[in-house]
Order: sequence, then C-alpha cells, then structure tokens
Amino acid sequence: MSTKASIKYGVDEASGMSAHLYEECLAPPDSAVFLEISGVSEVSVDVSPQGTTVTVAIARELAAKLGLVPPTMIER
Repeated sequence: MSTKASIKYGVDEASGMSAHLYEECLAPPDSAVFLEISGVSEVSVDVSPQGTTVTVAIARELAAKLGLVPPTMIER
C-alpha cells in the first residue's frame, strides 16, 4: 500500500520523461514534498559543507505541464 499523495504529475511524450510531485499522506502538514523524475539523461550532484545540490535537466514541455515555466509558444 502506497502512502504517496499526488500533488502534480506530468509526462512529456516527446522525451519520455515523467515527473511526479507528491507528499507522504501520513506525514505532518509542514513536511517536505518529493519530486520524482523518470527518464532523465542529464544530472549533476555537488556536495559541499553547506549541503548537496542536485541539478536535473528536464524537457521544457514537462516543466510547462508542471507549471514551472510558461507554456511554449508554437510559431506559425
């Protein structure tokens, strides 16, 4: 049985990437949320005394579906 409660989910058919933003339904309301991205081909991880930085390249259309960037304009 899953304890994930979906907040947002999106798929980019062109790249095959998908993203799932979710929270643990049994966690307190002020708990962290999680972003799971599948189909990624470009990732970098930097570790420093201040913490870890993870950078993931995702398709612009997927970012638009998640509401992270405005929808792209299709030129005619």
